[in-house]
Amino acid sequence: MELVESNKGKQLLCFRGFQYSQHSTKGEKLYWRCVERKVCNARCHTNADLNNLRMLKDGTDGHINHEADHRAIEARKVMRGVKRAAEEHPNEPPQRTKSHHHQLLRTAVGAVTDPEVRARLPERNTMRRVINLHQNRGRPRNPRELQDIVLDAPYRAVRFSGIDDPDRVIVLCSEESLRVLTWSETIYADGTFKTVPNQFGQLYTIHGVVKDVAGRSYVFPLVFALCVRKDMQTYRKIWDAIKQEAERLNLRFKVRMFMTDFEIAAMNVQQAIFPGVEHKGCLFHFNQALWRQTVDSGLKVLYHNAENEDHTVRRDVQRLMALPFVPIPDLEETFDAVVDDMDDRVVPLATTMDSTYLRGANLRRRRVVPPRFPPALWNVHQQAVDDSARTNNVVEGWHSKFQKLLVVHHANVWKFLDEVIDEEHDFHQLLAQVRAGHINIKQPTNKKYEMCQRRLHNLANNYEEYKERNEVMLYLQAVAYNIKIQD
Repeated sequence: MELVESNKGKQLLCFRGFQYSQHSTKGEKLYWRCVERKVCNARCHTNADLNNLRMLKDGTDGHINHEADHRAIEARKVMRGVKRAAEEHPNEPPQRTKSHHHQLLRTAVGAVTDPEVRARLPERNTMRRVINLHQNRGRPRNPRELQDIVLDAPYRAVRFSGIDDPDRVIVLCSEESLRVLTWSETIYADGTFKTVPNQFGQLYTIHGVVKDVAGRSYVFPLVFALCVRKDMQTYRKIWDAIKQEAERLNLRFKVRMFMTDFEIAAMNVQQAIFPGVEHKGCLFHFNQALWRQTVDSGLKVLYHNAENEDHTVRRDVQRLMALPFVPIPDLEETFDAVVDDMDDRVVPLATTMDSTYLRGANLRRRRVVPPRFPPALWNVHQQAVDDSARTNNVVEGWHSKFQKLLVVHHANVWKFLDEVIDEEHDFHQLLAQVRAGHINIKQPTNKKYEMCQRRLHNLANNYEEYKERNEVMLYLQAVAYNIKIQD
């Protein structure tokens, strides 16, 4: 005889393979009736002390319309274990992801060996919902509106703009993270929209670099900013909050270079707050922007058409994508050479690139409008020669990993903040290991990417040889081979 929990959280009495729900109490007696009460009137009586149950009247003989089902009881026990595990591990994903070895759902079902018990378990989607429900029980209620979010311990924030602010910004950063950020000579920043809670429009993360005793660099997420918009006012709030906290702690920034996506508002704010600091656009975002323009120009099918013997469209688009690896003094001459040998269908794309990224646009009376993104922002030839960072790849890898941790695209705001706190704890552990001389700490990148970066480093070092042999077009094709786009 034992007690299990019903789907609604009520106590069920299990005895000899039958289940009973509590019906009434009279004095020192509890009266129970069969859970299959639509077809069964069986009842039993026990004493009222649930911690020391005794059967006073056995109702086993009253089950005339159905048999005992021990496996259904075992299935209920499994679900009770799942619920308890969900409450004890509120940030564990309910289903298997590549980033986790311990998954609540997989662990719970994997422990069941009886196929009949497995058959009586709820469907996996139902079990996932149950896990999410019980994980959220330990958190505050998910706020419907932005103004309903009130941060108390353990959710700490450097800045939390006021309730009356329609464009609220939450900036989360520990004191140790801020110290590392101020020491970092290169700062990475990027935004994402998939993981952000519904009350916000963007998660903007700022990453810094830590070097170990051997000079190896590790990039860590240090600041997490939840914001509604992505305009200059928002980015100004974020950086003002960070700088104010740094000044309070008597910390000075040592940043020499920012690497970001091509978000004009963010770059303008960074340039205003950190004048004289070099700014670089991420090569990955440059190529993605050029690819979107390729698609908008109607060239996508021609680019991918492997059956077409005419590969000039693909060749010309790839040459344009490889231009960031040409030294800035040679850019205009190389661009003109590419255009002179270009398929007419690609010329409009090249014209757009020229006005946006290279020389700017010519208006009336010979007035030239400077390019929106000048070559100094996106050219990576010297970085490739130095084998220094030229993409936000590590940052993109972190965003991908974080999305897998959350499982869903737009998480409950409290679950989201719990994951951020967990990331903060992971950072402190990894930072301690880097400082202690550990050498096997891996960043979220892949081997194919690292191999391509080594090839690009070798090619950039040999650029002058290609130029002397008048083979710059061959150089561009070799570079393009190692550039990957996301279609």
